[in-house]
Amino acid sequence: MRSRCPAVAVCFVVALGAVVAVGPPVSAQTGISAEDIAVRDQLIANQENLLNTYRCLFGTDTNVVPGGCPNPDTISPGAAPPNPTQNDLDVRDALIQSQEALLNTYRCQHNIDTQLVPNGCPDSQPETGKTTQPDTTRTYSAIAAGYWYSCAIRTDETIACWGRNREGQADPPAGQFTAIATGSEHSCAIATDNTIACWGRNSYGQADPPAGQYTAISAGSAHSCAIATDNTIACWGRNRVGQADPPAGQFTAIATGGDHSCAIATDNTISCWGENSLGEIDVPAGQFTAIATGNNHSCAIATDNTISCWGLNIGSPDAPARLFTYTAIDTWCGIRTNQTIACWGDKSAAQVNPPAGQFTAIATGNFHACALRTDNTIACWGRKRVGQADPPAGQYTAIATGGAHSCAIATDNTISCWGWNPYDQADPPAGQFTAIATGLIHSCAIATDNTISCWGEDANSRTDAPAGQFTAIATGGAHSCAIATDNTISCWGWNSSGQADPPAGQFTAIATGLDHSCAIATDNTIACWGENSSGQADPPAGQFTAISATDHHSCALRTDNTIACWGRSPYYD
Repeated sequence: MRSRCPAVAVCFVVALGAVVAVGPPVSAQTGISAEDIAVRDQLIANQENLLNTYRCLFGTDTNVVPGGCPNPDTISPGAAPPNPTQNDLDVRDALIQSQEALLNTYRCQHNIDTQLVPNGCPDSQPETGKTTQPDTTRTYSAIAAGYWYSCAIRTDETIACWGRNREGQADPPAGQFTAIATGSEHSCAIATDNTIACWGRNSYGQADPPAGQYTAISAGSAHSCAIATDNTIACWGRNRVGQADPPAGQFTAIATGGDHSCAIATDNTISCWGENSLGEIDVPAGQFTAIATGNNHSCAIATDNTISCWGLNIGSPDAPARLFTYTAIDTWCGIRTNQTIACWGDKSAAQVNPPAGQFTAIATGNFHACALRTDNTIACWGRKRVGQADPPAGQYTAIATGGAHSCAIATDNTISCWGWNPYDQADPPAGQFTAIATGLIHSCAIATDNTISCWGEDANSRTDAPAGQFTAIATGGAHSCAIATDNTISCWGWNSSGQADPPAGQFTAIATGLDHSCAIATDNTIACWGENSSGQADPPAGQFTAISATDHHSCALRTDNTIACWGRSPYYD
């Protein structure tokens, strides 16, 4: 029987607290009891089980998981030695400390159970004297976002920066500027006299710009490039793989990624240089009018307004709203008005490579996505390690995808689920249902009598749905929210950041992310609440018809069928 305890942080806390228990000494010489050892051995087993749960959930270090994923073997403590010594305790205490450090690394890396990390995760708090948001009383003409900070040019042509400032990247120089670019920990700007000023980290000379006059600028991880007034390119900073060795020629637009750069020539073709381990500089043929580069990928708009991308396209909440209108959305996929699918984001598991065909509904999980075809069958794509992208045959009317499992409502109103199932999140109840929602390791559905049923992991009461009648439901990482028949919202489950404290008012649509929630009000505006460290709970103004939320960002459909996204991707482009 698999242990259910390791997946919930509460079990870890209880086990940690048990370390203080002391039994009768076995050895008068050492004063060390068998219970001292047993308590530590049980804690070690609990911690290792929790580590393996994290490893399977996030696909990290899965080679060390006994039994493999998705259902690792449960680790149990062995027998305590008959005459324990202080060395026995010291060895166990050292292992416990190492396990705690690794657990906290996973928690911070994947933003899960971070409330258990002593002193919080790195960069979870703003630097002293720096704000995490711009001054909204001022107006701006240009903006650029760096790795953990942002800078903007005010309408008076001065620069303001906010966010992390460890290397002085948020301390801009005085003066007036017309263009700005932010890298990983440095920034550069073009002054009104067309010279360049840079600031922040300068370990590779990335903040030492050349003399001359320039019209466009871009900053990468540790290098920068700019287009001079004669349309040639100059680059400076780190040059390990040639990312600061631009080609000869004349260019009109420039973009720099982690360790590569690309530019559009005066004939509208693209040239790239630098790192190419992932195809970052394998440019497509054709003519283009705009270009952008991420850490290991690039995208460009062609003269026919289509988009081409190349390299490893790891994550971005920046939807392709300029080219298409949509009828349905789930992060990071949308159904166009011609019923085809467009996806964007993490390409490493093929979840942004949807199948051809026509579809009516869509849902995306951690590393997979599923959609309903117009014939009511299901198509899934992306990671299939635990069967989450292997849907059953049959015809369905609604679909939902969770962390690594999926569920759908069949045409007879029964529910089928598939994928990862260590906590029974893919074992739906019998009955007939009209709406379905899947969380990280739990699921909920609205029955035909408008009541809610939930199943799966019940830590933090995430499956304890309220009584009443409801018309819409959404499940997040460890909480859920639903819209009642009077259009008010009820939430339940984990509430570490206020994600289960909905606002008053009346709403027509609901979405839940990892630790935040959003809803569309009856006037078509959006309200969000809960965790907002990445701006995921700061929705844009305007009117919307559909909404979706995930770990650190949200997306919604405007009334003109274009897409708006806000927050931060979990993959740092």
